[in-house]
Amino acid sequence: MFKILFKKYFSFLSIIYHYLFCKIQIYGTNKLKISKDILLWKSKFKCKGINNVIVLGKNVKLEKTRIKINGNNNKIDICENVKIYESCEILVEGDNCEITIGRRTTIGSAHIFCGESNTSIKIGKDCMLSRGIYMNTSDFHSIIDAESNLRINIPANILIDDNVWIGFNARINKGAIVGKNSIIATSSVVSGKTYPSNVILAGIPAKIVKEKVIWKREKLPY
Repeated sequence: MFKILFKKYFSFLSIIYHYLFCKIQIYGTNKLKISKDILLWKSKFKCKGINNVIVLGKNVKLEKTRIKINGNNNKIDICENVKIYESCEILVEGDNCEITIGRRTTIGSAHIFCGESNTSIKIGKDCMLSRGIYMNTSDFHSIIDAESNLRINIPANILIDDNVWIGFNARINKGAIVGKNSIIATSSVVSGKTYPSNVILAGIPAKIVKEKVIWKREKLPY
């Protein structure tokens, strides 16, 4: 009983601290929806625009997490029991974007960017992201065909299905779709393709190096 009360008290203090010291800068028609028993530590929230929503689910723990929105009608949804252990930068630049981090997903450190309007990043439930992870739906700048004068580097969504393990320093490029139960090896660069479930991806660019696998967080006997 005492442990539960202490957790609720510490959660309340962490929220009050972030409001009092202007770590939460969300005004007007922008909204921050906070569920019970969340824990914030050295984090920051900032919205510029209108009708943006940030949702923090039950038992979310965020350490050194910076969430910034520049635009309108965007949504960031961090679902229940998500844990960010070291640091994370979540950025939206544009309108009508959505970033979702599914239930019980854990993140060591990451940069998660929706860099242009009408794009999304969806990370499924029970995923495990190591440190130094990078995801971006955009190149942030335009590449133009010299003959047609048309832009050729079009932004694209990213989808990481349920129960995906992403290794240290991996990069997930725009357009990537990774099937459930898969593993992305350390320092891999996943290009904008569709990859099946239950595979190991490795290399630059990432390729399937093993099929028909699953993984567990526990260190099982061998």
